[in-house]
Amino acid sequence: MINKDGQKPNQIIPHWWKNLDLRKKTTLLAITMSTLPILLIGSVSYYFANRSITQRITEEQAAQTFDMSDKVKRSIEERYMDIKQMANLSIFADPRLRQIATPQEKDQTLQRVIEASDGLYNSIGLFEMNGERIAQGETGIVLPNHKSRDYFQAVLETDQPAIAQPRPSKTTGVFSLHFASPVKDALSDETIGVIRSRATVEDLENFIKNYAHEGKTNYVLVDGKSEAFISNVDQWEKDNLLKEFPVLGDIIEGRQPKTVRAVGQESKEEWLITYVPVANLSEQPELNWDAILLTKTSIAFAAQEQLLWTFILGTGLTAIFVGIVAAYLANRMTRPLLACFMKPRQT
Repeated sequence: MINKDGQKPNQIIPHWWKNLDLRKKTTLLAITMSTLPILLIGSVSYYFANRSITQRITEEQAAQTFDMSDKVKRSIEERYMDIKQMANLSIFADPRLRQIATPQEKDQTLQRVIEASDGLYNSIGLFEMNGERIAQGETGIVLPNHKSRDYFQAVLETDQPAIAQPRPSKTTGVFSLHFASPVKDALSDETIGVIRSRATVEDLENFIKNYAHEGKTNYVLVDGKSEAFISNVDQWEKDNLLKEFPVLGDIIEGRQPKTVRAVGQESKEEWLITYVPVANLSEQPELNWDAILLTKTSIAFAAQEQLLWTFILGTGLTAIFVGIVAAYLANRMTRPLLACFMKPRQT
């Protein structure tokens, strides 16, 4: 048929369909109508199940990171309270005891504090306002003048306790934390010195490593200079974490909890990264530590891959079985019709 423009109209029905006989058409329609709903329902079910699992895994990692951040803050608070208590030791704060106590007794007092900390503190020193040492709880090493240290200067400027950002030892490379506080005369309330403690990060590492979950998740604790100082991946220490994941730069600067997916510059793998800032102490508003948990998406979402294959296998086998049954029934139903139409006419 030719239209008024002299052209053939578009064929709505495919040519191959017209060439099929009634039995083939009926069989094909039966297979399509029976398997299409199964495939559609299976696909929709997989979509929602996959989304639910992804959300659950993401929320679980976020909850773990919040928990890690909270524990880090509580640990800092405890050490902060420790240094304030050390500053109130009567042998230093009481003017009468301070004058009659010998240098050895003052050293022994600080040494007993170290021993009672079960390895939390490896050095405690008491200094004059000019930075010269008065007493130390550390044997074998003579503590240098501390006046130039940042935490010492912070105490002199504010007359309040101070916390320094984590720093590695020049000899061992092991990170430690420095806390300092003014020591005040119990009678005059005049600042007569500064006490400083050097704490290990071992106890922080001990409870943070519990989030590794048999090596499936990696952890990082970042200081106020955006440098990693605790991590179970050595290559991420210091500023290497931001080099591996540049996207973290803006996230850390914004200091808002966030979960993202990012590809590592060196690992070339995709990671699920959850960032939660460690809440600052009210008296130390610029500490700005950050807790970060990272899991390879291939590990974090391994359950999705199993789910996908389960849906493919289950839905596929069901569709094949239903299609075979539909084809058989369609063939049986069309056989009498074909026999009737194909019966030779009697003259």
